[in-house]
Amino acid sequence: MKYLAIIAMMLIVGCRSWPDDSALEHKIMVPAKCRTDRFSPNGDSDHDRYIEGYERGWSSYLERCVEDIDHEFQAGDDTSSGWWAAIEGYGEGAHDAASRVEQMIQRYGKEQTHWLLVHRFSRQKMK
Repeated sequence: MKYLAIIAMMLIVGCRSWPDDSALEHKIMVPAKCRTDRFSPNGDSDHDRYIEGYERGWSSYLERCVEDIDHEFQAGDDTSSGWWAAIEGYGEGAHDAASRVEQMIQRYGKEQTHWLLVHRFSRQKMK
């Protein structure tokens, strides 16, 4: 009985939770300077451009981690071209994704984090 209790305790303490898609959910905080009523001739607003840029930066960084879970954030990971709001959004998205991956690795470990990223992006490509 004593050994059974020890084994049960080791399992409870030693087990990490398994990540699911909610671990990659993110909320985009659009800066005030991008929340304007200005529209370009094609109908895009700075707000829309920021969100689009953020999503591209977020996805781009996560795709790098799919290829190499040991990828470390470096110069160029937060760089893009286009409208100023999209460029700013891209940089913020990439930085936020890098922070999230680091948090996930600390919580779930590299193997489980990588598994989630691979499966999440393989499903997106199938759509």
